[in-house]
Amino acid sequence: MDMDTSSVAYNYAIASTLFKSINMKGIKEEIIKLINDQISLVEVKYTLIGWKEDEIFTEIKKIFFFDIMNEAGQLGTPLIKPQGSRNLEPVKNLLELKQNFIPNLNIRELMSIIKNFQRPGSSCFMFSIVIEYQTFKLHNNLTAFQQKYPVLDINHIEKTIVLIESILGFDILEVNNCYNNLNGEQVIQRSGCKPLYLMMQEEFLDPATKKYSSPITICWLWHALIYGVPYQDVQKLPAQNYIKQLSVSYEKQTLKTNCMTEVFQYFPIFPPLSDREKKYITSTGINPKVDGLYERPPWTPPICYMKPIEPLSFSLNLQKRYNKYFVSNLSGHTMIFILLARFFNNINLNVIILASIVFMTPYNHSIHEIFKAAQIVGANNNYNIKLSDLENLNNLLTQIDYTPLDIQKVQVEYNSIIGKIPITSIYYPKSLKGGKRKNNSKHKRVKKSKNKKMKKSFKLKKTKRKFK
Repeated sequence: MDMDTSSVAYNYAIASTLFKSINMKGIKEEIIKLINDQISLVEVKYTLIGWKEDEIFTEIKKIFFFDIMNEAGQLGTPLIKPQGSRNLEPVKNLLELKQNFIPNLNIRELMSIIKNFQRPGSSCFMFSIVIEYQTFKLHNNLTAFQQKYPVLDINHIEKTIVLIESILGFDILEVNNCYNNLNGEQVIQRSGCKPLYLMMQEEFLDPATKKYSSPITICWLWHALIYGVPYQDVQKLPAQNYIKQLSVSYEKQTLKTNCMTEVFQYFPIFPPLSDREKKYITSTGINPKVDGLYERPPWTPPICYMKPIEPLSFSLNLQKRYNKYFVSNLSGHTMIFILLARFFNNINLNVIILASIVFMTPYNHSIHEIFKAAQIVGANNNYNIKLSDLENLNNLLTQIDYTPLDIQKVQVEYNSIIGKIPITSIYYPKSLKGGKRKNNSKHKRVKKSKNKKMKKSFKLKKTKRKFK
């Protein structure tokens, strides 16, 4: 049976096979390395200004853990099973978090921790590091900065500052001053005052003072997705134009009835929910187990609330021509993961792409949407839309000395999945849904048409003979 490369099943089969492959060990190790670098950065910064270990641990929990029930992999708070215990208990300290908790997380939980590092409630931490770099540079002391934060790539920080200043239109250190208001009418010289970037973030995070729904603040600019990535400018900025018409392909709709039930039934989550995830989900009274048969967590992936804009955009028609499955616009999360990882030394961006596929396909994004998003921000430049998703993936795996996926294993996974999907379902591959019947009926019509022509021709010949 041929695989329909434009189907959910094809993308699921590839992502699932990648998850089950020998490559997963290396993928997980790279993600844990990135998380440990992030934690180390927080630990060093606050240790050197005199914070106690329990204060640092509390801050790390605030930066990396959030209560967001509808997102895959979120945990709310770090929990662990002590040795010899059956019950989950809160992680006690930073050492336990690093040595026992993080290494035992699944890929969803790990990727959520990375994602949380750039949320509005966390962004000012990394922006403060960027400010600190510029301050060290001003005093010609970059060597001391590198010794203080050896995990950071200062070349990328330098590029980030150039970008931020090109967005702001003034020197980045101006936002490190204190002012009487956000308009900067008067500079305040007072010990313990809040610099402009913190004052702005506090206003944004407080529902009573928040003016705008957009998360774009000064702190947000350390990973400037919008203003920093032209594709995202086109997607997010409001003014309609011809380029936007070419590219913008999806709009939000009301969550489709029963969509999540069907999606998680036909395309089971991998890996299954961890005890931590189950405890977090059930803490709100939700049972993630449906009929005792499959897991249906309360997540709301784009596959259930994004719909193509009609008529289809040039971008979607292009993907249709190359038989691609599409879920949403190109993956902003993949871009964020890569932009974030660039701040740290020796993180393999191609492995971040692989982790994004396992984390988000097929529910949040297609493999194409992840590959192309990565290419836009300068990773995996060899991606070729004309090749199949499996060919592109195997090319990437070969490039980084990982093991290519066996097409037979992907085929077995694909066959197993479609064997459980009713032929009437919208998730059943289109090339298989009635394809043979349509071809046969068309073939019969053609034959019938030929027979009619032959009969007419024969009658005409007989008539001509009579006149001769």
